[in-house]
Amino acid sequence: NEGEEYTEEKLVEMFTKPEWVKDNSGTAAFKVDKWGLEHGLDGYQPFTSKTPGEYKVRFYAYDAAGNSSSFDVYVKVLEPEVEERT
Repeated sequence: NEGEEYTEEKLVEMFTKPEWVKDNSGTAAFKVDKWGLEHGLDGYQPFTSKTPGEYKVRFYAYDAAGNSSSFDVYVKVLEPEVEERT
């Protein structure tokens, strides 16, 4: 959801645990490219929720018929908002 914040650990869990990656029909599955998360893809830095910047995350989709494809998602980590205190 837009505006929702997740920890790096939660993001990895969401895209690597089976209960998070099946579609509603149960005929397709999605899996994140863990190597890409850890090493970066196509010149992008490895993903971390702690460092502001733009990241590229690759997912693989599989269906029950054996078809597969991949797609990329671009994630932007923003600077944390800092409250001014006087």
